[in-house]
Amino acid sequence: MKNNNSNCLDAASIAGRSHWVFDLDGTLTVAVHDFAAIRRELSIPDGSDILGYLSSLPGHHARPLHLRLQEIELELSAVTEAANGALELVEHLHSVGASLGVLTRNTRENALRTLDLIGLGGYFAVDDILGRDESLPKPAPDGIRQLAGRWNADSAAMVMVGDYLYDLQAGRAAGALTVHVDSTRSFRWPELADVGVGTLGELLACIRKDTAEIEPLKPHLHVACAVIERNGKVLAAQRSETMNLPLKWEFPGGKLEAGETPQQCLVRELREELALEINIGPALPIVSHSYETFRVTLHPFVCTPHDDVMTLHEHRAVAWMEPERMLELDWAEADLPVIADYLARSVVGPKGAQNL
Repeated sequence: MKNNNSNCLDAASIAGRSHWVFDLDGTLTVAVHDFAAIRRELSIPDGSDILGYLSSLPGHHARPLHLRLQEIELELSAVTEAANGALELVEHLHSVGASLGVLTRNTRENALRTLDLIGLGGYFAVDDILGRDESLPKPAPDGIRQLAGRWNADSAAMVMVGDYLYDLQAGRAAGALTVHVDSTRSFRWPELADVGVGTLGELLACIRKDTAEIEPLKPHLHVACAVIERNGKVLAAQRSETMNLPLKWEFPGGKLEAGETPQQCLVRELREELALEINIGPALPIVSHSYETFRVTLHPFVCTPHDDVMTLHEHRAVAWMEPERMLELDWAEADLPVIADYLARSVVGPKGAQNL
């Protein structure tokens, strides 16, 4: 990195890379950790690496300190929020088919909780979230190499994005391209960073500029949808002749309003569209799809109805389908990956899913 200003010419070099690894705290989230206070709480010498110090202690001394560290991290996860541009960048990468992983010195459990709280949970597969128990902590490159192996990628296709020295050291040691996110724009380790940006939103702007989207940006809709189960069947709804994608079948739901969570959106939309009350269960993977005139990101959830009574206010028809027969209908294209994910989930048979 040549200077203290982000450079779209530099950032452009990563636009074609399809395997992305993100640090969590301070990169995908707004930084809330006070590491000096954590050291004082755990009686760790000032300036010491917390995990390194704990690993040097005898097991009977280290165990209670690890438990307290876990408690502190859980407390902090409850007050964190997404970093500037995090949702937009991750959604963009997801929509173009990039592999997405998280490498954190936190625990996987806390990382999953944090990602869910900031609205990013559905974009990362659980096995692609590596905490301190799944790989050697950064600055070791072990986690990046694990993900590269999982994705059958070589180092030239990898990007490591982080806000701290250890992230950049791990990325450099693994042979990945490194992105330093620094809101202060001081960029303290230029020799380790290939690209420097102030925010993830800035990085996304550079990537979009480089990809030179010739067509105008399409409207982008975020939609919550419900895979509603009842008596071993799933509800499908047919769009009316006057709706976009006329007569296509879909999972019912609707567009998120400002400040609304996907779960809140589902409750509201199902009342408005079908006069139906639902219980919301586990989320399925988020799906992004580009139609000719708009883009859509689906946030699907497995749900159950309170009762069988429905009134169609917008749709032409509904049908209760056996899961294995759902593809007999003419579905909206964005819903097809949701069907595939639901069927795969049901065959595996996790808690709360029906086993086919």
